[in-house]
Amino acid sequence: KGIGDSYNNIGTIYKEKKNYPKALEYFNKSLRYRNLAEDAIGTPTTLANLGLVNIRMGNFSVAKVQLRKALQQYKMNNDDFGMCLAYNYIGDLYLQEKKYKEAISFLNLSLSISEKNNIQHYSSNSYQALATANEKIENYKEAYFYHKKYTEIKDKIYNSENAALLAEIQTKYETEKNKKQIILSKAELAKQNTLTNIFIFGFVIMIFLVIFILKSYKAKAKRNKIILEQKEAVEEKNKII
Repeated sequence: KGIGDSYNNIGTIYKEKKNYPKALEYFNKSLRYRNLAEDAIGTPTTLANLGLVNIRMGNFSVAKVQLRKALQQYKMNNDDFGMCLAYNYIGDLYLQEKKYKEAISFLNLSLSISEKNNIQHYSSNSYQALATANEKIENYKEAYFYHKKYTEIKDKIYNSENAALLAEIQTKYETEKNKKQIILSKAELAKQNTLTNIFIFGFVIMIFLVIFILKSYKAKAKRNKIILEQKEAVEEKNKII
């Protein structure tokens, strides 16, 4: 299963870069491993990716088979998001084939799920495609309606993305601010510790100096006492003589 996931991710990267032959290569490898692993969740995703890439390459008949298989498995999984995606891709496929009524049918199925579940990205895709399809069959009232809906939701998505971006920037700013505060606090603490250590060291040196001075004073006093005693003894001896 892990190998299938990895190949699917690589295929997605090539798909985003519009290197469709390479994308097909890795999606097919992913599908092979996911089928072997009986991966009921991952397999329809890879099938949908294959279908989309084949649409982009103009391989409509192959894409149709892959997308219908993906849709069937999404239905078995009760996967609303997956079904929304598959209906959207199939609608896009029929739009590319200029089968506008079939496109409208599948796009409406996708839209009913995306609006119910607030999947704005696919609602946006469906509105845009429905506007195009209705315009092609000269249903201008519906085309205008869906174009207006597309413009509204596009602005909403743009504002939402901007709000999310601003929130992310604010979070990063607060994080950096907190990091700097922590660094400053650590620096201040280190400074205080250094000053404390200097004070302790100085205090210890002062104690040693006081002890040294006291010992020197006592030693000098003792020497002076001995000298005085010796002097007195000599003087006493001289008196006797």
